[in-house]
Amino acid sequence: MTAAKEMLEGVGLHQDPSFLMALEAVLEVLPPSRSFTGFDPVEAAAPAASDFEVLEGLRRLCFGDEVDEPKQLSMLHEEAAQ
Repeated sequence: MTAAKEMLEGVGLHQDPSFLMALEAVLEVLPPSRSFTGFDPVEAAAPAASDFEVLEGLRRLCFGDEVDEPKQLSMLHEEAAQ
């Protein structure tokens, strides 16, 4: 993740509003992985769930202040709390 952060900073994407909006949008449509839901996604969605896991890790590491947690994760947290 550190290498990804350095690469994004090197090309200036870490401050690009279009990139940050795209990251936020992608995290809302990709299915969350097992590490966030507690269950495996259907087989066809597994690659996309892996992408979600990596991008959410990147968001937390690099963009936690600029990009909000995906709403689908917030809903999972709320559901688990009930």
